[in-house]
This record gives sequence, C-alpha cells and structure tokens, in this order.
Amino acid sequence: RGRCGRLQEGVIIYLFPRSLYDKLQPFASPEVLGVPLESIYLKSRVLLHHLGSPEQLLSHLIDSPPQQRISAAAQNLKDLGALKSDGQVASLGRIAVF
Repeated sequence: RGRCGRLQEGVIIYLFPRSLYDKLQPFASPEVLGVPLESIYLKSRVLLHHLGSPEQLLSHLIDSPPQQRISAAAQNLKDLGALKSDGQVASLGRIAVF
C-alpha cells in the first residue's frame, strides 16, 4: 500500500483550518535559506574543496543565501577556532566535520 495519491487516486484530509491552509506558501523554502550555514560551510571546505571555495559553491546554488550570511558563517568558524585566520581548516574544524 502507498500513501494517498502515490499509487492511485485518493483523498487528503487536512487537520487544520482552511484559513491556515490558504496562508501556506505553494512550496517550502530551500533548507539552505533557513539553517545556520556554519556546518554547510565547514563541510564544503573539507569535503568539497576540489570544487572551489565554500563561497563559490554556496553562491552558485539556485536559491543561494545572501553573501552576508556566508561571510558571517566563515567569521563564526574563525572565532570558534574551526578555521584558521587564512580560511584553511584547523584541526578542530576537521574533528567537527566527522
């Protein structure tokens, strides 16, 4: 058996009022716009370094986060000691990724 509408026609029952349903966005916003970028930044620096800098990778997303958030994530990682002042990953940053 599948969920409603997956394998055959079905009925959906919403458990909230129509007024709330009418206020919903047609699509959910991309997760990268709603989560802290420090983890994504650090993982891309360690695991995807051959594809370019995290700034380049994040700026090429379809719905990329603002440059200010990307820069703030990098600065937070430096302040925490996960990145060195030159932007390279410190030993603490490598531990945090894995």
